[in-house]
Amino acid sequence: MIFTGCNKKNTWEVIQQIKVHLNRSRMLKLTADHNWEHLYRQHYSLYEAIELHNIQQGDQIMQEHMALTIADQEMLMEKYPQYYKQRSAD
Repeated sequence: MIFTGCNKKNTWEVIQQIKVHLNRSRMLKLTADHNWEHLYRQHYSLYEAIELHNIQQGDQIMQEHMALTIADQEMLMEKYPQYYKQRSAD
């Protein structure tokens, strides 16, 4: 609904194509880190930005939120290597 409302339906379709990987990362992150308050605050702030039609704030929050996903990858790969394809040294 958020992506459709922001006229970013194509972005949502791309996310759906890689959803399995995103879901794995999200579930592992929730398992590895039980401090969910930060995630709750981010989601609530995004809701507020949408409600207030504050595009700049919403964009900033989404960028920060997505950056967390990227930043967490290395930690998750280290902690749960069995869930990630091993890269060859070639």
